[in-house]
Amino acid sequence: MDEEQKARFYLKAMHEAWPKNFVEKIDVKSRGLWIILHYISVSTGEVCAGDISKEFNVSTARTTVVLKTLTKKGFIETYSSADDRRRVVVKITEKGKSALKKAEDELVEFMKLLIDKVGEDDIKEFVRIFAKINQLNICNNYHSDCIQGGYHVRT
Repeated sequence: MDEEQKARFYLKAMHEAWPKNFVEKIDVKSRGLWIILHYISVSTGEVCAGDISKEFNVSTARTTVVLKTLTKKGFIETYSSADDRRRVVVKITEKGKSALKKAEDELVEFMKLLIDKVGEDDIKEFVRIFAKINQLNICNNYHSDCIQGGYHVRT
């Protein structure tokens, strides 16, 4: 098999082996909300909308949409920075902390089930391989939709 054939073979194999039930459990529509809410909750000091855009390499427009959604749900509050009125500071609310804890607890229970059904050694190997791939930083050269099945090269 040449390199292209190998690549196509493994793309197909990964697609077929992808744990669809696991991904469905994480709720793709709100995944970004939870990731950003977690980021806000563990950050020390002021967290500004621009910090979130930079941390997750997303546009300020997309960040604004996510922050508005989190605000509507009562999970965060936003206000202007005392140092620079143009900067929007984001703070997690008690309701946000409670919702985040509940979501994390559900994921922990789900992970416990995975460990029980798949086995700890296989989970460790899965995490090791994903960490190795992540260290390569390959997807930074592609749009975020490369992970979702697109193949568009970032310009």
